[in-house]
Amino acid sequence: ENERRNESSTPAPLLIWFECGYNPVGVVCGLVVYLLDHSEHIGYKWELDKPPHYRNKITFTVGKHYDRVTILTRATYIEVWVDLNPELRDSVRLEALCQKIHAVLKQGINIITKSFHYAYKSRHYFGFPCSCSSCKTLPPHPAICEHEEPVAAKCVLNKDTMVLKD
Repeated sequence: ENERRNESSTPAPLLIWFECGYNPVGVVCGLVVYLLDHSEHIGYKWELDKPPHYRNKITFTVGKHYDRVTILTRATYIEVWVDLNPELRDSVRLEALCQKIHAVLKQGINIITKSFHYAYKSRHYFGFPCSCSSCKTLPPHPAICEHEEPVAAKCVLNKDTMVLKD
């Protein structure tokens, strides 16, 4: 299912890629439960958005402004889309929200993968859709960020490095 989004107002999705090359069993379900159960402790209230929900896609309303966060499960990575409430769109608020969501997802995935017996095989990385020139004809895949303050990302398929822009 392809998402149609307004490119000028919606940031690129955050991608979560696992070193094993697939989404480990239980990670997405565990993340959803973590977000719903711990929302008061993580700073933003996460609630399920109105249906429909799909087996590979779930949307939340987040925070007091009712922004939307969609988690989409792909075969080899997880996509996270952030959409600000259109009535309250603001680039400063968008950046702050994206940083907070990144921190919450990072904390949640760390907690979830530590509880699995196969956690040693499921090291995860955050990244963005790869746009390096040698990958234009390949299926969508991530370029991962290997540092906390990303200035570059590495393609998971051909290991090319691309410089990230604001």
